[in-house]
Amino acid sequence: MGKKGKGKGKVVNPAVAAAEARRKQLVEKADALAAAASQEEQRQAAYEREKTMTNHAWVAERESLRRSKHVLRAKEAQLGKLRDEAEGEVSVQKQKLKHLLLEQRETYVRARYDDVVRVCAAAATHHY
Repeated sequence: MGKKGKGKGKVVNPAVAAAEARRKQLVEKADALAAAASQEEQRQAAYEREKTMTNHAWVAERESLRRSKHVLRAKEAQLGKLRDEAEGEVSVQKQKLKHLLLEQRETYVRARYDDVVRVCAAAATHHY
């Protein structure tokens, strides 16, 4: 019989060793794919957060623009109303000025007529 003792090593079946090496390769590849998938999920989550933030910013800017347009339309309407009021006031003042000028001219003409009548009356009383 053979001696028992410290053996030189295990006898390994080459098919089992090849299968074990293939399994190790597949496990390493699976770990690498899992790490890559994890990184991709993190990138996707970061992208989704950025997309959400950008969308919220866009919505806020669009709302701000809508409010600004509303304020602008209100101010344009107010400006138009003030312009119309100013034009009306200018028209009224022009009309008043026209009447004052006519009244002044009429007063001047009357005064001049009265002066001419007085001068003629005075001349008539001195000549006869």
